[in-house]
Amino acid sequence: MAARRRFHLNVIGPFYVEDGCCTLCGVPDTEAPDLFAEAEGHCYVHRQPNTSEELEQMLSAIGCAELGCIRYAGDDPAILEQLVLLGEAAVCDSMPPHIAALRRDHVSFELVSPSGAHGILARLVDHLQERGPALPVSAPAGDANRATLVYAWSSEPLVLERVHPGGRWLMRSAWGGLHFWLATLHDCNDIRWYSRGQWEAGGTWYATPW
Repeated sequence: MAARRRFHLNVIGPFYVEDGCCTLCGVPDTEAPDLFAEAEGHCYVHRQPNTSEELEQMLSAIGCAELGCIRYAGDDPAILEQLVLLGEAAVCDSMPPHIAALRRDHVSFELVSPSGAHGILARLVDHLQERGPALPVSAPAGDANRATLVYAWSSEPLVLERVHPGGRWLMRSAWGGLHFWLATLHDCNDIRWYSRGQWEAGGTWYATPW
């Protein structure tokens, strides 16, 4: 996986905003105003968190930001685990396998209206482009039963496949912010999040990725 490029005004430290990803959504100003600043049409980490309260603010900003532009390049196991359990493993530049296994990145859901995999991902692309027209997101590739989407903030493509002819779907390599998008779709219901192991074992599911 290619190294992430930091916006040049980020201070030195493990948390940073990826260059070219920011949409000036306002989340950092709301969740952690003392840790972020804006310049040149881009937000950036102005100061690294120094206290447990500031760390919580940083994690809250990551959890509320939809596109994963705020990233973590550190190796603190406690922070990595918190990010995984928040459904934000995709923002971590590296991840020990035993922590990565906790990540809920498989989401199953139902769509009431008839939809194909390619069409569903096209709706997602439209949503992402509304958030930031310059975001590096590919056009979906595939057909009615299986389609993929490549996006810059993950090393793995998003894969959507039909798992039941009645309209049940599974997304693999999903990120936490997708929960909010799925929840706003009027024809989407019964959203279930799994880790890879839980899905493959037919195990416990969760209503959210965190």
